[in-house]
Amino acid sequence: MQNEIYYIEKDNQLFIKASGHITANICFGLRQKVFSRIEHQPMVTAIYADLSECEYMDSTFMGLLIGFNKKLLSQLHKKLCVIHPSKESQEHLTDLGLDKILGYCNTEVDFPDKMDLISQKDSLPPEFVLKAHEDLIEISEENKSRFKLVKDILAKKLRDQS
Repeated sequence: MQNEIYYIEKDNQLFIKASGHITANICFGLRQKVFSRIEHQPMVTAIYADLSECEYMDSTFMGLLIGFNKKLLSQLHKKLCVIHPSKESQEHLTDLGLDKILGYCNTEVDFPDKMDLISQKDSLPPEFVLKAHEDLIEISEENKSRFKLVKDILAKKLRDQS
């Protein structure tokens, strides 16, 4: 199984499919595409994330999903909808308490057959990883203590760059 993320928009709905081990380097381009699209008209009506083939998600990817969810909630009062999470991805979501924040689709969602592969990035801006972790930290005190060191290191790196 390849470590890949696919994305496409159809009828003002955004479709995301994660396969294999999803890390920050793989999901950076996804952030740009989704947030850019959410900011433009016509309004996005739904975001679906198929995690059926996702064997691992790092905290940056999970924070990114929470960021998408927050934006969708603020604009439409709707949650990002997780589709068929694999056992492993469900465990990751549950471990961080995201299963209580994200939505889960009870009906079948027809994903487009042809989706665009998101390109991997070799180096990441620290603010990308920091924002994803800040979104995770907002969820619970447990996440706050779990990601405090990551947040502090990234914040210091940003201060040093300024």
